[in-house]
Amino acid sequence: MNYYIFGDSFGENNGDIDWLWYHRIDGKVINDSLGCTGVKRNLIQLESARPVDSNIIFLLTHKHRLIWPFIKHRDHNEDCYQLVSNGTSYPEYLLEYEKEIKLVYNMFGDDIERSAFMAILYLYYWTKKNNCKTLILNCDDPDTNKFEDEFYFFNCETFKVHRSNIWEVSMKEFDNGIVDQEIERYNHLSLENHEVVYNIVSNFFLNTNHSETFIKDLYPGGEEFSRYVYE
Repeated sequence: MNYYIFGDSFGENNGDIDWLWYHRIDGKVINDSLGCTGVKRNLIQLESARPVDSNIIFLLTHKHRLIWPFIKHRDHNEDCYQLVSNGTSYPEYLLEYEKEIKLVYNMFGDDIERSAFMAILYLYYWTKKNNCKTLILNCDDPDTNKFEDEFYFFNCETFKVHRSNIWEVSMKEFDNGIVDQEIERYNHLSLENHEVVYNIVSNFFLNTNHSETFIKDLYPGGEEFSRYVYE
């Protein structure tokens, strides 16, 4: 059976390390994850790959990672939201495009806020139409999912949105919830929690019964956290 993975840095290939969750999957794995990317890009990749009669793992990434034509690095796409939401951590050159960014959010802000839920609807449609089995892992900012109560409505034997938030799991590996970037991790997760992510995958696709309890407080926390470092 083929396994297609679409997502961001929580799933991006980090090399030939056998305990990474996506390397433990027994089957042909087509991993199309790329750091700093959003839901729109990954739905485009899904449509390009056109998986049929396959297993799909879709990471529900940061909703404000839109595809902007003027950004100089792909991790700046979410910084555009910082600009319109009175944040402070964005590259200065984005001020040149403030008018355009605000126009997009004024016109489509509500649609952006519900985009994670709309992606789930589309993935449910894809699953049913193409005889797939789909697992969705939520990797979006846990404080911004206004429609999260609706995420699990379609959960069934062939379609599941897991209730754990992987972004939150990553932060809670630190005893104060603040990520210390000096601690070396892969895909923002410890070995122990790579094991748990694999357990979730195995339980859903292979009907195993492994523990899905994530490990907390593995490391001393940092002093300040604004974003993940990707490169």
